[in-house]
Amino acid sequence: MEPKKASLLIAMPPLQESVFSESVILMSESDEQGALGFMFNKDTGASLQAALKLLNLETLNHQGLPLLLGGPVQPDFFWFLHEPTFVSPNTQQICPELSLSPASEVIGILQPAERPILYAAGIGYAGWGPGQLEKELEEGAWWQMDFDVSLFFDVPLEHRWESAINGLGAQVDHLIDRTDFLDPTIN
Repeated sequence: MEPKKASLLIAMPPLQESVFSESVILMSESDEQGALGFMFNKDTGASLQAALKLLNLETLNHQGLPLLLGGPVQPDFFWFLHEPTFVSPNTQQICPELSLSPASEVIGILQPAERPILYAAGIGYAGWGPGQLEKELEEGAWWQMDFDVSLFFDVPLEHRWESAINGLGAQVDHLIDRTDFLDPTIN
């Protein structure tokens, strides 16, 4: 199965001992050079306001917006998911309702009225080299589904993974990690 842009990757049981345990990843790029996505259900425990304060930056008037862990790659990369009215050279439109931009490009807008509405803020991303994600999909580490914007807007962070599993037609209680099963050969 080929990974596609504007889709979701849902972590399966073989990833339960990794940073990707019970993660839902919003894919933003996928081509022959590799793939890039952002976990959007893992809270770092910090708020956007706290992160901006550490960077000595002014408030963006988004009180209480959590700071998400987007993935283990480049944890100093700070990003925003926002309304699509803002476009910079590095903005990626994920779907008609959402765009993703480096935080530095949004924060640099001096007039607060010109800043886009922010829906999520995060650090880091998930990345795969050429063919790596395709192999992981074949091995069953991930399941893929089309991006449903309601999962992002209507489901709380802590319920997104289970909701995505249900969206696949599965139930969390019925998932089995088969990576530890022995070959059932008869002697």
